[in-house]
Amino acid sequence: MAGNLLTEPTNMAIGAVVNPSFEPLDLQLMKMEKKIEAGAQFFQTQTVYDPARFELFIKKAGQLGVPIQYSVVIIKSSEMARFMNDHVSGVRVPDSFIEEIGSVPQDGLKEKAIEMIARLVSEIAPMVHGVHFMPLGWSDVVPQVLARAGPGVAG
Repeated sequence: MAGNLLTEPTNMAIGAVVNPSFEPLDLQLMKMEKKIEAGAQFFQTQTVYDPARFELFIKKAGQLGVPIQYSVVIIKSSEMARFMNDHVSGVRVPDSFIEEIGSVPQDGLKEKAIEMIARLVSEIAPMVHGVHFMPLGWSDVVPQVLARAGPGVAG
């Protein structure tokens, strides 16, 4: 840790990141293979808001035989989604997602975000070994997302 040798055995796993939205996808898969050769035991994804795109990635990456954990940033507004598209490398929030979150008044944003992320997680969670939520200050929504995402997602 921090440049010091670990002197006691640990049960930590070595993880790496992967971007399911990267084009060309085959190049990202080659990077995954190299990370596995270097010791990666699992992968955590960049946030993805397109279940069909994620499924395409999983069909190919699943053949590598390592666990994959889906990461999702909880979108708080259409402005946040646009900002992510413009400034967060590898993230693409679909226009339909932006329009849906933008269709509610300010006081309804949290409820709409819960609904939308729960729907997304219910589609993607069955494809992966875990979900990493990035609520960015809205940690209170995670239990509600899990409850709405359906049986099997939270357990």
